[in-house]
Amino acid sequence: MDLINVKARVPNAVTTPIFTITKDAVVIGFQIVNITASNSVVDIFVRRDFTDTYIVKDLTVSGTEPYNPLTGKLILKTDDEVYMQSTVADTADCIISYCELDISGSTFYDPRIPIVTSIDEGKLVIVSDTEGKYTVVDKDYVFPSYTSPTDDNKFLSIVDGAITWVPEPNSLPDIADPADEGKFLSVVTGAASWVDKPNSLPDIITPDDEGKLLGVSSGESAWVESPVPDITTPDDEGKFLSVVTGAASWVDKPNSLPDIAIGDEEKILSVISGEAVWAEAPSSLPEITAGDEGKALAVVSGVQTWADPLEELGIGTGFFELDESGDIVPKTGSQLLSEINLGSGHFEFTGEGDLRMKSGGDYRVGSTLPESNETDEGKYLRIDSGTPAWTVMETIGDGTTVDAGILKLSPNLYKGRESFSRDSVNTLSTPEFHVELDTAFYSFNAGTIDLDATASWDAATYATPANRSGKDFYVYATADGLILSANATYPTGYTAANSRKIGGFHCLCVAVGTISGHPLTGMAAGDVLPASVWDLQHRPQCSPEGMVWSNEAKIWVDIYLQSGTGASTKSANGGTITDTRTWMDHVDDLGAVGKRLLDDGEFQKIAEGCNQETNITGSADPGTTTGHTDTAGRRMVSNIGCEDCAGAMWQWLLDQSYRFESTFAATWGYYDLPGDKGSLYNYDNTGGKADVKLAAGGNCSDGAACGSRCRAAIFCRWDVFSILGARGCCGAMVAE
Repeated sequence: MDLINVKARVPNAVTTPIFTITKDAVVIGFQIVNITASNSVVDIFVRRDFTDTYIVKDLTVSGTEPYNPLTGKLILKTDDEVYMQSTVADTADCIISYCELDISGSTFYDPRIPIVTSIDEGKLVIVSDTEGKYTVVDKDYVFPSYTSPTDDNKFLSIVDGAITWVPEPNSLPDIADPADEGKFLSVVTGAASWVDKPNSLPDIITPDDEGKLLGVSSGESAWVESPVPDITTPDDEGKFLSVVTGAASWVDKPNSLPDIAIGDEEKILSVISGEAVWAEAPSSLPEITAGDEGKALAVVSGVQTWADPLEELGIGTGFFELDESGDIVPKTGSQLLSEINLGSGHFEFTGEGDLRMKSGGDYRVGSTLPESNETDEGKYLRIDSGTPAWTVMETIGDGTTVDAGILKLSPNLYKGRESFSRDSVNTLSTPEFHVELDTAFYSFNAGTIDLDATASWDAATYATPANRSGKDFYVYATADGLILSANATYPTGYTAANSRKIGGFHCLCVAVGTISGHPLTGMAAGDVLPASVWDLQHRPQCSPEGMVWSNEAKIWVDIYLQSGTGASTKSANGGTITDTRTWMDHVDDLGAVGKRLLDDGEFQKIAEGCNQETNITGSADPGTTTGHTDTAGRRMVSNIGCEDCAGAMWQWLLDQSYRFESTFAATWGYYDLPGDKGSLYNYDNTGGKADVKLAAGGNCSDGAACGSRCRAAIFCRWDVFSILGARGCCGAMVAE
């Protein structure tokens, strides 16, 4: 075993170790010599597995004499690093003396535990200070001194906060043999004592106490007779246990139920003269006669009577009827509810709860209805200039019916039973629906719209599929029928008053080509993306442009990566991809347009069907959005039409993650986030890198790592890279 000496200058900053142990060793001396800077503070410590163990901390070097801060031997493991630092530059030299050990196969020593020798026989090792060092001490340092025979057979206990030898455990009384044989430990007058039996159990006398129950008699526990009265068979058969004159007794029946006779059929239980009896129906109901059929119970002049509710209302006949429960309800098809407006001031409720016309009112159902005859069959009620009239429903072009005065409806009225959808290549399917236009009510029959027909458009150029690629279009209802337009406000030749935007769709930007098993295989540029079709009852909560519906994730999601920022954020073909922004900035961008980032599970669902384990052709940042292909020549499009999900750019997700590295500052604290809007409290307070947000999909050069389930847990929320972008999504609008 050779002695190795290492000499090094003590640095004033911890950068690199003084030396690294290459083989398990025992350090027998640290000596500080050549002191040139007196009164400097020196630290010596060992780092093992990124954890610091101080040999000496805050040592103040005084004078110029050599100093040995090691008071015992120290075992070090392979790869342990020894560091020194001083508060003043050029303080002194340090000489470290150690011998390498061959302890392979044995348990490693804790570097904080000192080496012991034969003179340490019977001593103990204790923690000596707050730095976690251990020291060999005499056992009397912990245990009290032992004197024989005085302390023979005594026990170690704590008395008045100190460890002391005591005669016996304090709480156990002496045992006298055989006098205490079979006794029980109990407490008598506040002290532990051996007693003959548990105090609360009375003596058992056999056979006198056979079958008795434990009870209390005269304040003492005792064996008593059963409180249940004797049962006499068959006299007590079918009787009930009750209390009669303070004693338990078997009685014929529960006292409160009267006998039931054949004549009591359909009677009700009542109390008369303090006794329970079967009585006729409540005496407060008026008598029912054959002429009361269809009448209701009412109070007239303070007296209950069967009355015609229609006569009591005083508003004519033919509008009310009684339901199966006897409640007054409007007849099926009755216009009473639309004619009687309780908030209009014409009607009120009486003190008895009856509906009646207010005093002096002259409103009557039917008073505004025009006369009708056979020629009015199939006509509708219409009001012109305040006068009602029966009007014929007109028919327009494709069987759509319309009349400008059928009903006065909300300008937002739209009702359809089905949603718009893609019928086939370049054909849109429209359901039956009803809509209000410029105070007129229109009913449209179910049908289809041919996108390649110029008559379907307000601009004939869009009848050519190539001119529709990567664009959003809208369906408008007009008095002339349904019109397609690229205008987001109203179609060319119409106004906002005489047209109504009721749906829309997005057209594929680049042909999909042939992808086996893919829902979009064979689709051409300019064809309708099936999942992009929306209407007023099936649409996103935000603006619908550039979005598709994911039935699996139950969200609307952007087709393209984010372009633009703030209120200009969008999903559009040919847009410049927004990157080099923090996670926080993307959250604000999408929030400004009613969207949010996707979570981990949502991304996996919307990206299904995209290219897997490949990246974009050329392995370079695409720069702009459109339909790209991967290194295998396959279109990078998902099952529902989302572009560039994998192998183009990492995409921020909502999900939180965590990261740890040995270089992190080993303290918790605040990291000042960019933007002057607060700080992040995390483990790495100097770098803020412990906090991580997930990213999905893979970058343009990540190759086989890319895919719908590819994730990165390395990016901090404040990272800004050209390889990081975003994709928005939102919930579905709930149809009213």
